[in-house]
Amino acid sequence: MPSENRSVRASWRGWVANALFGAALSFLVLFLGFSGERLTQPARAWLDGLRPEWLSAGVVFWIAIGLLLIAHFFRQKALDDARVDDQTRLEIAAGKLEILVRTQPPAEFQRQLGVHVEKNLVLFDSTQSVEEIVDSLSVAVEGLALLAGLYDQGTQTNEYAANLMIFVPREAASAPEWFKKISFHPSEVPLVSLQGLMVLDPRFSATARAGVPKATSPDPNMPVFCLPVPVDIGGTPDNSGKGGWCVLPGAPRVFACNSFEHFSPATEIESWCVKHGDLTKKIRTEIADYFNGAKHINGFCTSPLLRLQDKFENDDNRSVIAALNFHWSSANLLSQRDPARAFNECIFPIRALMARQLLRLEREHGWSPKVPDELKSEASEAIE
Repeated sequence: MPSENRSVRASWRGWVANALFGAALSFLVLFLGFSGERLTQPARAWLDGLRPEWLSAGVVFWIAIGLLLIAHFFRQKALDDARVDDQTRLEIAAGKLEILVRTQPPAEFQRQLGVHVEKNLVLFDSTQSVEEIVDSLSVAVEGLALLAGLYDQGTQTNEYAANLMIFVPREAASAPEWFKKISFHPSEVPLVSLQGLMVLDPRFSATARAGVPKATSPDPNMPVFCLPVPVDIGGTPDNSGKGGWCVLPGAPRVFACNSFEHFSPATEIESWCVKHGDLTKKIRTEIADYFNGAKHINGFCTSPLLRLQDKFENDDNRSVIAALNFHWSSANLLSQRDPARAFNECIFPIRALMARQLLRLEREHGWSPKVPDELKSEASEAIE
C-alpha cells in the first residue's frame, strides 16, 4: 500500500509539474484578466441568480484569487520536488560511477587473469587421475592468492590467502573423521543432525605476498578443520528480533544460500552473529575469540563454486559444491565490499573451472576429501 501511495503521489506531482499544466494555468489567468471587463456585467447577473445573499462579488473575487494562488503553490511545490528527485538520481548515478571507477581492475591484474584462466584450462584438461586433479586444484588456489594481491594493489607487507572449503554430506564415509575436527559447533549436537560439513583440506590453501611471483601452499596458518551446515539454517530475524540464522556466516552460509559474504574487519563477524544470528552465546564467544586472535585475518570474503548443469540455468537455481575463501592481513580494495564482490566476479571463469574439476572427482572417481593424517598436528588444534 505505501508503494501505491508513492506512485499516486508521483503521478499527481508529475501532472502538476507538467509544462502543459503551467501553460493552461497562465492562460487562465490572462483570459480572466483580459475578459474580466467584458464579462463583468453578464457574470454578475448570472452569479446574482445563483449565489446566496452572503456571497458578495468581493468574496467571489478573493475566492478566485485564492484558488489561483493555491494552484500556483502546488505547481511550485511539484517543481521543487521534481528538482529534488533529479538531484537525488544524479547523486545516485555519481555514486555508482564512483564505485565503477573504484572497482576497475588494475591493468596488470587483467593481464594476469587471462594468463591464469588459460593456464588452468590447459592444466585441467590434461588431468586424468585423482592425484592429478587434486594437484591441479592446488595450483589454481595458489594462482588465486596471487591474483588477490594483484587486484588489491597491495605492498609486500600485505599477505593474501585463498582456500577452498568443500561440502561433505553427513552420509559420506569420511564425514565421521571430519566431524572430529569440527569447530564452532555445540558438542551435544551429533553429526546425524546436520546436513553436512564444510571441510578444509590444507592442500587447497595458499598464501602470497603482493608483488611476490610465487605463492606458498599449503597455507601454514590454516589448520585442518571443518564447519557445520545445519539442516535448519534459520533466516532473517523478524522485527521483534526473534529468530535468526542458525548457519555460521562464511563458507557454511554461502553454501546454504548461494550468496557472497564479506567481513572487513573480520571482527565484524561478532556483531553480525549478535544481530543476525541465532547461535548460542558459547559459539559466539568462540568465534569472537578466534578472529580477535587471528592477526593474519584482518578481513575475508567468500563466494560459491556452483555445480555445472547439463542445461544452463540462472545462478540462483544452481546448487553449491564448495566455497572459495579469501582473507588478508591488510588490504586496500578488498577491504571494501563492492570491490571485493567485483574481484570475485572477475575470477568467475576460474571458479567455474574449479567446480568442473570437483565434479569430475565426484562423478568419475567417487572422491570425497579425507582428513589428511600427516597434517593432524598441533596446527589443527589451534582452531578448536
